[in-house]
Amino acid sequence: MTGRLPDHLVIGAAKAGTTSLSRWLEAHPDVFVPPQKELHFFDRESNWERGVDWYAEFFADSAGVPTAGEATPAYLFAPAAPQRIASVCPDVRLIAVLRHPVDRAYSHYWHAHQWGGEPRSFEDAVDALLRGDPGVRPYLARGYYLEQLRRYEALFPAERMLVLQFDDLATQPEATFARVCAFLGIHAATPANVGRVYNAHSKHRSNRLRGLMEGARMWRRAPGVARALERANTSERHYPPMSEGLRRRLLEHFADRNAELAEHLGVDLSGWSV
Repeated sequence: MTGRLPDHLVIGAAKAGTTSLSRWLEAHPDVFVPPQKELHFFDRESNWERGVDWYAEFFADSAGVPTAGEATPAYLFAPAAPQRIASVCPDVRLIAVLRHPVDRAYSHYWHAHQWGGEPRSFEDAVDALLRGDPGVRPYLARGYYLEQLRRYEALFPAERMLVLQFDDLATQPEATFARVCAFLGIHAATPANVGRVYNAHSKHRSNRLRGLMEGARMWRRAPGVARALERANTSERHYPPMSEGLRRRLLEHFADRNAELAEHLGVDLSGWSV
């Protein structure tokens, strides 16, 4: 028998503040969020094949809480995710957070570089993507937001989708969180951590320890211990600024897509032109 399934999902975008938003929601008394972030049920074949009962186990402790949800930012980009979500959770509410696509791509690159999975410079990676070389992480394609949103709009009514901007999370956290609460139908509490930034660019002091934690599924089995170890094993880093020439190239690359997105959503994205 399938248990409770999520009432809401934070679907992305990656590197756009979804960890912070998820942690703020977790601190709200009317919201249940599983200790393990990014369950990847709807986008990873290995998890999808485990079945809905496996997914529902993550929400087994949510009895009596008005709304339950999880955040997996890969869902926005994954082509298979919208149909799978619609088939399992047809009445779910969806929250997307969009970030300036150039800044998002650069943040994504440094995340991959930190883990040792990206040996190239960012400029070399961009050149490879623009040439269409295979095997390059989709730093740019993840910022083609309109085509990703349209896959969801084909399956879910507008009133069950909330599209936010990363800059609003950063500069107006309380007001933006109040919008999220209204969207979810819960009272507009402001937990003490609203405005705090989680998952900023950082470096693991020991990648081996991080790997052991992942292998032991510590976020599922002992979330408090996992978070304490993660804090102790993490040091904040600041990556260097992007070259002006490369930034101009990428602004031109995204310009038409950003204009279409702004018109589609009816929002001002003029800040994305610089």
